[in-house]
Amino acid sequence: MTLIAATGNNFLNLAALGDGCRVLPVQAPRAIGVSAVGTTQRLAVYSDYGLGAVDLTGPGGDSTTTADPFGQVISSMPATSFYYQLAASWNGQVQDCSSGTCATYAYFQGTSMAAPHATGVAALAISRFGSLPPEVVLAILALGATPLTCPVGPYPGRTDPPATCVGPKRFNSFYGAGEVDALAVVK
Repeated sequence: MTLIAATGNNFLNLAALGDGCRVLPVQAPRAIGVSAVGTTQRLAVYSDYGLGAVDLTGPGGDSTTTADPFGQVISSMPATSFYYQLAASWNGQVQDCSSGTCATYAYFQGTSMAAPHATGVAALAISRFGSLPPEVVLAILALGATPLTCPVGPYPGRTDPPATCVGPKRFNSFYGAGEVDALAVVK
């Protein structure tokens, strides 16, 4: 079984926690850790990061204000859910009643939006290649990922705490092997 996990939304360097501390499930053995990027393919201002924790990144949204839901990711959401109700506070609720019944959606952002993107791409890989161990799923996703270069110097726009991306374009502490790419995986 392949476990794909969100890194978290606290802008923490998970590699620097010390004292053998681990954030679970993302730092569990064989788990595939996913950070989040926005539309600019820059690490989202909330996304946790760190070598050994981030294997890939995915679209998680990165709106700088909750008043602007359009930098966020839209997801199906039951109208009765707490999160759908919460989305009303930033005009993030969407209804589609064109089919006679109303489907409801909400705009959100977070690594919990990025991890399902990576999970979907992993499912495509498994449907194409058959049952695979987690290490092979990660290798397929990593080979198909779009590599993202570390920003120069400390993370732009965040100084609390300061963060610096380390590692080469093909595998670094912010983006791992890069942003998941469904088309590249199924080719």
